[in-house]
Amino acid sequence: MKKFLALTGLIVACSLPFAAQSLECSVKPKVTSIEAPHSYMFVGNSYTYYSSGLAGAVNGLAKAAGIKVRRNRMVTIGAADLGWFNVWELVRPSGMASTYVDHTDGGKIKKFDFRKEKVFDAVILQDNSTGPIHPQRKEIFEKYAKQHAYDLQCFGIQPLIMMTWARKNKPEMTQQLADATTKVGNEADAMVIPVGLAFAEAIK
Repeated sequence: MKKFLALTGLIVACSLPFAAQSLECSVKPKVTSIEAPHSYMFVGNSYTYYSSGLAGAVNGLAKAAGIKVRRNRMVTIGAADLGWFNVWELVRPSGMASTYVDHTDGGKIKKFDFRKEKVFDAVILQDNSTGPIHPQRKEIFEKYAKQHAYDLQCFGIQPLIMMTWARKNKPEMTQQLADATTKVGNEADAMVIPVGLAFAEAIK
């Protein structure tokens, strides 16, 4: 049930404008729209990985909207926060993203041509589920969300931060996570995907 609600929350978040759910968030988001990405990468933990991965749900939404996804990746580590990831290395031209498997050409390993296009249009960053409000984690969240967003922007990649949802029987976490995540997103010039707010709406 929890896994189903996670996907439902993502779908609702992608379907509704942030403003429609503003009653549970006292911080106004700075970035409220971006150009629809045709390539993207998820960076996160089990919240991103389980239920066959959120990439599958996003690809389904994109297909339904008539958007062709050229490339998508998912980089996850169980229970990790954003401090565990070297996002710069994941997207820089001579780093991990410099080669890819071409399934349309017999699975050959090919060199990515960064002169023609960005490796990703957008990267979705998902921190530990309580990271933005946890006394021992929130500074890590703030530091690395901003650092990763800056690194991505250096390559012309749009950073997005995924808002997580409240723990069972702790509904007060919804607004706490929403406010903390949106505040950092604003400071990083990154769009916040309000999955936590949508999750609460799905439960209602």
